[in-house]
Amino acid sequence: MLKIDLSKIGPVEEISLTGKLEITTAKRFDIVFKDVTERNPAAVGINLENLRYIDSSGISSLLRASNIASKAKIRFGCYGATAETQSIFNLSQVSSHINLTTKNEFFITG
Repeated sequence: MLKIDLSKIGPVEEISLTGKLEITTAKRFDIVFKDVTERNPAAVGINLENLRYIDSSGISSLLRASNIASKAKIRFGCYGATAETQSIFNLSQVSSHINLTTKNEFFITG
């Protein structure tokens, strides 16, 4: 199960993920991300603080999101990853393709 919450914090559209981003939920995230980017925000931040599990489909969704944002010239970043999620990102070498940061750094560098 994946819960997706949307909020706007200044110029940043924040997408908070709770639960599991995996094969059965990734498509839903893709649709929500597309809807958010169609509003042409200055930035989109993905809050991973409550993400408990991610598989290769979830990683692919985040990579697609990063590419979509890049093409649309929207600042993009993921923050708040748990140690377990961070280790999955490191093992899959996704950290070199996605802006993984802290929430404070993401909002300060905006």
